[in-house]
Amino acid sequence: HLNALALASGLASIHGIILDPESVQTNIVIFEVTEEPALGFIEGLKEAGLLVSSPGPRLVRMVTHIGITNKDIEEALNIVQTVSKGTSSAFGS
Repeated sequence: HLNALALASGLASIHGIILDPESVQTNIVIFEVTEEPALGFIEGLKEAGLLVSSPGPRLVRMVTHIGITNKDIEEALNIVQTVSKGTSSAFGS
């Protein structure tokens, strides 16, 4: 689950995301956004081509399926970074 760990480490460094990378034990990465709701953030990710789900009002779930490459992880992190900067209501910027 090296890809999930790489994803978690990258996500943890993005402003507005709460995640302890050491908590990731499988290919599933769940993180918290600092403000409710996560739905606006999730919609922004979807519009940018990144599909995620929300198991709770402030939670986002990402899964690193088989076949995901390091390049895919980098691309996903770039999308999350870009969307987080543009979602001021969700990230207090």
